[in-house]
Amino acid sequence: MNQPKERRGRGRLVFVFFAAVGLVTLPVLPLTFMGSPGPGLPKIEEWQQKLLGIINKAPSTARGGVMSASQNVREKRDQVKLLDGAARELLAGLDSDPDNPALHNQLGLIYAESGDFDTAISHFRRVVSVAREKISEKSAEAQKLRQNGDIKGATAAVLACSKVNVELSAAHGNLARMFESLGQHDKVVAQLEELKHDISVGADLSRPTVSAKMAAPGAALGQSGTRMSSETLLSLARAQALMQSSRVPEAVNEYNAIVQKDPANAIAHQQLGIVAAHSGNLSLAEKELKEAVRLDEKDSVSHTRLAMTYASLGDTGRAKQEFEKALLLEPNNLEASAHLSSMLSTRGDHEAAKLVLERAVKHHPNNAILRNNLGTMHSLKGDYHAAAFNFQKAISVSPDMPSAHYGLGLAYYNMKDYMHSIGEFKRALQLDPNLIDAHNKIESAYRHIGLASSGRAG
Repeated sequence: MNQPKERRGRGRLVFVFFAAVGLVTLPVLPLTFMGSPGPGLPKIEEWQQKLLGIINKAPSTARGGVMSASQNVREKRDQVKLLDGAARELLAGLDSDPDNPALHNQLGLIYAESGDFDTAISHFRRVVSVAREKISEKSAEAQKLRQNGDIKGATAAVLACSKVNVELSAAHGNLARMFESLGQHDKVVAQLEELKHDISVGADLSRPTVSAKMAAPGAALGQSGTRMSSETLLSLARAQALMQSSRVPEAVNEYNAIVQKDPANAIAHQQLGIVAAHSGNLSLAEKELKEAVRLDEKDSVSHTRLAMTYASLGDTGRAKQEFEKALLLEPNNLEASAHLSSMLSTRGDHEAAKLVLERAVKHHPNNAILRNNLGTMHSLKGDYHAAAFNFQKAISVSPDMPSAHYGLGLAYYNMKDYMHSIGEFKRALQLDPNLIDAHNKIESAYRHIGLASSGRAG
């Protein structure tokens, strides 16, 4: 990933990408051996604060004093490292789902923040291209299903089409903001015209007949299964733009306004639930996400977020059910796999956690956190060769992951490969000096080597 460029000093882009943060803040399972806990990575909230701090930080020449050159260099290096880590996770997701508009949008945001505007623009334009194609396909599918009398299938296709429409609107908005920051005002106008055109076209495609509306599930409740109006699409795009600009209260007001006009809008309920969960209002999060799931039972994200809310409320039984529903709908759901395996492991069901992780790495073979956690599960089962393999995979993707180096050190230690274990423990300590158990293991490994040498000498 390219280094940030000097040209972003004026009119600097300010983007917030909650989904991208989610990808680099999956739970990391701790190792526990001989009563000494191994390391975990920072909590989700801490990583969010770091990333959001980088993204929202305005350039400043003085912050209560002059920053030293070494501090400035170190801070910039850490910022680039965090953004690069997020980009790697998203690119790994694109390996298994290359036409995912949401991932391209998130990558565009990260590249824009790092100053690589050309790459950012290419990802946003990819969203526009892919989304238009998907909308056309889903519209045709919905029309065919309606003609065949499959109202439930048609409703699902229309809902899927609406979600892609939101990503399309967001991509147009992101491109317009980028061109504005670069001073290319003619392109801003052109981009907004494209947005207007796409929304007007989207509003007219595959409009259901009156009879189809009346026959749709939940029609009496306003859940007609019809395509969202152009006004609603614009409101959703505006709300998402406000979220990306860190104007969360205004975005919440926009989503609430959508729900007032269209109580059956699953996307708005989902987003309100996600914001409520982030702010710690779990009862509201549960209410909104349950409604989102009721309105769109095939939305894997809503099931995942509802499961996470149940887990936070301590209801692990219902959390497990929702995670499993999410994975049934979307087997490559990274967030659901990571959180479900973490919850199962915390409950002591290590075998079930291992099975979830093994399925997940088939879809995400290069995900460092999944590999780290799978290595942990193998270690807890005593399969140190398999543990070492997975920790090595994690390190190859994320060389600065202290828990992976620590886990690999423990695997070597338990296989009596003390020299290699010492090297991994030392590397883990370089990355995280608070790993007290790593100090103890290094001393123990040296003692084992000394005893072995004494035995050979005797």
